[in-house]
Amino acid sequence: METSHLLGLISIISGMIMLTVPLIIILRRRQFRENIRVAETTATIIENIRPVYSEKMYNPVLEYTTKEGETIIHRSKMGSNPPRFKEGEQVKIYYHMDKPEKHQVKAGWPYYLLISIFLFFGIITSVIGVVPFVL
Repeated sequence: METSHLLGLISIISGMIMLTVPLIIILRRRQFRENIRVAETTATIIENIRPVYSEKMYNPVLEYTTKEGETIIHRSKMGSNPPRFKEGEQVKIYYHMDKPEKHQVKAGWPYYLLISIFLFFGIITSVIGVVPFVL
C-alpha cells in the first residue's frame, strides 16, 4: 500500500471517529430527555467545587426541587475551567423522576459549539482522506 493511501486511510478513520463521537453524545442526551420519566425544572448553582481527581476543573453543585417536593443537592459530573456557571445562577435541567439525582443541564451554546467543531473537523478530515484514493 502506498504511503499516500495509508495516510488517506488514517485520515478517513480519524474523521469518522470525529463524526461518531458528537453523534453518540447527541443521541444519548436526546434519549435521556425523551424518557417518559424525565421532568424539567430550574436548579440553582450553590457553588463550584474542584473534585479530588482534578485541580483544574470546577464542577457545579446544583440544588433543585422535584415535582414531588423533594429538594436535591447534587454535584454535576460535567466540569469546566473557568466555571461554566456563577454561584446563585439559575439553570434549566432535566432530571429522571425515579432517580432525581440523575440530571442533565439544558444545553447552551458551548455544547453546540463543541459539537459543531467536532463535526466540522470530522468532515474536513474525512474529505482530505478520500483525496489520495480519487487522484
